Amino acid sequence: MPWCKIRIIEYTDLSAYPGWCKAVLIDYYNKEHIIIEKLPVCGVDYSESLRLPCDGYIRCSILNEHADFIEISTRTPDFIESTDGIDRFTVNKALISHISDHYSLFLPTKLDEINIFNDNVDVCVTTDEGRQYTFVVATKENLKQYSDLIALTVEKMTIENITACIDSIMRNDLQTIEYYGT
Repeated sequence: MPWCKIRIIEYTDLSAYPGWCKAVLIDYYNKEHIIIEKLPVCGVDYSESLRLPCDGYIRCSILNEHADFIEISTRTPDFIESTDGIDRFTVNKALISHISDHYSLFLPTKLDEINIFNDNVDVCVTTDEGRQYTFVVATKENLKQYSDLIALTVEKMTIENITACIDSIMRNDLQTIEYYGT
C-alpha cells in the first residue's frame, strides 16, 4: 500500500478519541492542501511528547506514474479529502513511500527451541532505509496466558507464518509499524 507524506501542523480536537489534526499536503506545483483527519489515519497517535509540526503519512492509491511526479487518490482506501473537497493530487515522487517493500527479518530465538503451538518470539525487522522494528509474535494459545501481552498473532509458530504476518503489517499497517518502530 502506498503512503503519501504529509506535514501535521496542529491538533484540532483532542477531546474526541482518537484525536484530530490539521495537516498539509504540498503538491507537485507547491500548492498547499489542508487535510483535517484523525491522528491514526495520518500515521501518528497523540502523545504529549509529540512535537508539532511533524511528518505523517496517509494511505493513497496511485493513478498514474510519470518521470517526475505521481498522480494519487486519497479517496482509496480511507476516503480522505482536503478541506476544499479534493481527493486527487499530483505529487513529487519523493512524497510517496511503500513504507516497507524491502526489509529483512531476524529471530533471536531459534524456532526449534520453542513450543510452536504455545509460545511467543521477538522478531527484529530492518528496512533497507535503516529503520528498525521489534515485533512480538505469539500463538493464540500463548496469548491466553498473558492478558496484557500486545502481540501479532499466528496459529502455529513457523517461519512461513511469521513472515506472512510481518509482511502484512509492513505493507498495510503504518500505525502498528510506527508503534513498534524506532
